[in-house]
Amino acid sequence: MFVALFRVVLLALLSSLASSVVIDNQITSAQLICTDRDLQLHAVVRTPLFQEGRAFVKDHSRDPSCQHVYQRSTTDNALMFRIPLGTCGMVRTAQYADRFSFTVTVVVSFHRVFITKASVDRAYRLTCEYTKAVSSTTKDFTVALAVSMLPTTLLPGRGVSGPGEDRIQCSYKLYLGDFQQYGIRQEAKYARVGDKVTHVWECSNLSPNHFIWVHDCIVNPEFSSNNDPVAIDARGCTLDPVIMSELEYQGPLYHTAIGHHHAYKFADYPNLLFKCSINICDRTSPSSCVYADRRAVIVPPICTRLQTRRKRQSNVTTTEESNSFMMEVLSDTLEVAQLSLQNTNDDITVHITSMGKITDFEQVFAMSKHYGWYQLFMLLVIQYTCINSAGNFLFVSFAGLKPSCAVPVAVTDVCDVIRECPANNTMSIFYSLYDEGIACPNSNLPNHMQTLMSIASGFGALAGGHLADIYGRKWVAYSGLVGMVVFGMITGAVTSWPMLALCMLAMGLSYGVAIDACMTLASETVGRKYRIVQTFAFQWSLAFQLVSLTAYLSGSWHKYIVIVNACCIPVLVLTLFWVESPRWLIQQKRYHDAAVALNTICRWNRCAVRFRKEQLIDIDIDANKEKTHYSVLHLFSSKKLTLYSIVMIASALTVEMTGIVILFNTQALAGSPFLNVALYGLLRMWVPAFVVFMDSKTKWFGRRTMFLGAQGITISAFASVILIYALKLQHDWQVPMTFLAMIGGVINSSIFFTVYKQYVIELYPTVMRGMAIGAFGVVERVGGALAPQLLILNSVWEGSAFTGAILIIAVSFVLGAIILPETRHRSMPDSFKSATQHDAITAAKQDDSIIEPNH
Repeated sequence: MFVALFRVVLLALLSSLASSVVIDNQITSAQLICTDRDLQLHAVVRTPLFQEGRAFVKDHSRDPSCQHVYQRSTTDNALMFRIPLGTCGMVRTAQYADRFSFTVTVVVSFHRVFITKASVDRAYRLTCEYTKAVSSTTKDFTVALAVSMLPTTLLPGRGVSGPGEDRIQCSYKLYLGDFQQYGIRQEAKYARVGDKVTHVWECSNLSPNHFIWVHDCIVNPEFSSNNDPVAIDARGCTLDPVIMSELEYQGPLYHTAIGHHHAYKFADYPNLLFKCSINICDRTSPSSCVYADRRAVIVPPICTRLQTRRKRQSNVTTTEESNSFMMEVLSDTLEVAQLSLQNTNDDITVHITSMGKITDFEQVFAMSKHYGWYQLFMLLVIQYTCINSAGNFLFVSFAGLKPSCAVPVAVTDVCDVIRECPANNTMSIFYSLYDEGIACPNSNLPNHMQTLMSIASGFGALAGGHLADIYGRKWVAYSGLVGMVVFGMITGAVTSWPMLALCMLAMGLSYGVAIDACMTLASETVGRKYRIVQTFAFQWSLAFQLVSLTAYLSGSWHKYIVIVNACCIPVLVLTLFWVESPRWLIQQKRYHDAAVALNTICRWNRCAVRFRKEQLIDIDIDANKEKTHYSVLHLFSSKKLTLYSIVMIASALTVEMTGIVILFNTQALAGSPFLNVALYGLLRMWVPAFVVFMDSKTKWFGRRTMFLGAQGITISAFASVILIYALKLQHDWQVPMTFLAMIGGVINSSIFFTVYKQYVIELYPTVMRGMAIGAFGVVERVGGALAPQLLILNSVWEGSAFTGAILIIAVSFVLGAIILPETRHRSMPDSFKSATQHDAITAAKQDDSIIEPNH
């Protein structure tokens, strides 16, 4: 008795809960069984049916003999649907004299009225072949689940005037996506099943005493039935979250109401219409709007989750003397078209066949996923790679640490100190190039080695960018990664400065090739909202901490360089799982390879969509019949690109220069050089989370804000350091000076580096993006090559390095403020024409799921 009662209570609770949540279920397997009497579809769903569902024959959903409603259940997750042979519009096809087949399409929906999400509901085309005896089953499953909206416009309600009031205008509009998140309203034109749709009821010319109340909303294909599904009841409450979410009344005066839902469709009707009633109520007169029980209307209404479905009936009472006005507003037609998903064998595989042409590559991510397991895997592998690249970059920072003498000597040059220091009195915190004798007698050799590496990495970036645009991103990046590891490990065995110079040259070339090609590839395989996330994969925050720990524990430059390269050998295996950039493949007109790459990404991301080459041929590509190999000169081929390139050159100079001025001056700063490098990385750890949060949660935190803000903070911090040097307080204020220098360097090398790279990625087209990143990478290395020379000038005046850096940063700040546009969440240009003849950044559709058919 108690167990039975417990089951009843539990079922009641689960049922009430299911009516208030969004559908989260799906078919995990399906099987067709052919008999001599009927076709049987057997399906297994992931979880029991906490909400009613149904199966029906397409175009016969109103025929009771061609549908079946599955009741709610807490235990059953197996469904079975039978269609007798020759009924429900089943098509009989003769193939041979003694052989024929029956075909019918069945839809399985997790809602008893609507077809909801393409990722949830399924449709199957069932075909059974027969001879004189029943033959084996042929399984050919097809899913038809898509919505394609016609332009949705307002049919406004009649204007109503009240005593002493201007003409009141009320509207009812549909928008794609959530315009509250992006701040731009885009009226609904086209959508697919499952896309987010926003309903907005809005009245103007209202007095502060007035507020609106939305109620009695219905949805129907043609308003031809007396049993219209209710979206919002007579109290203003929603009954089914699939049909409409709870309404949000906006602003302090409640002159606007907003509702959301994911696009759905009726089974056999191509159109949807929405009709609602709007009351304009008076706050000063509680009786202006009352329910049938004479209680005053409250907005937002107090709605209970335990409401039962009921037929639409208006229990609103208004009085003429109360200044209450009511009107009906009607949405325009929402047209529903079909989109097919095909299955072979027992696994459901999705092929989109009738969504219209894809003209913008960003639509690819809208149809699949902007970010998923593949993009996360790529981010983690790149972060792993950063251990190698940061370790090689910091090699001279540790290998160039200067020993000291335990007793006073009359010389200051490090090589002279080593020579004049009595035996057994030389002190070293790290076995460096000076200790081994490779650096001396040229005490500036480590600085020259860093300059050589920077110059080499510049040439590598330029070569890698050109090669990536010609031969593809993946294998160019891979070759650079191999070179970084191999030549890094060889460096650990050198015994003379010429051998060291050759290894530094090779490591620099490999680094330039690898990093710039990797960045191009990463940016082209992610949706526009998450491009900045992938750019943060190249941050060295964690890598700085790991390599500084490695240097401290190893105690020797030989062990250090071997360890940081040997530990990254697995990267060479992991990167083999990357795919070539589909954007680049499309520009090469390799549409089949692009479709294969996209489908590989989709499988990683566990999305159902599968692409075909025919869908990709309308994406914008270069119109030249012959392939054009773009060079550095093309960066200045138009006024627009010339201006952008000038800003990028000034910005690129500051990136490595700022970091090197700090990192290769660690002994002049307070504390241990190992701790300073680790602290430099630790202080940057907060940056990715902060920027991603601000980018997703605010409207004003765009690319320009990041660019100008980061440069402004760096200028302020470095100017403070210069002031300390000018006042000759560097010895007394060493800790504050170190903090200010670190802050300036952290902001520049993290936030500014990220937004500068984002601008290069988003301003230059796919056909020359690799070359652009590489070309400005050369400028970065020029700045990196100048920085050690600026440090030499510190022997003249200790603030020389910071002064040189701040002058270039100031130029970048001014040019950026004048020239750079806002590119946040915008589509990247693909062809050279799109970046030169039109605005370099195409305005983005604010809803990611929009697919616009070609009419």
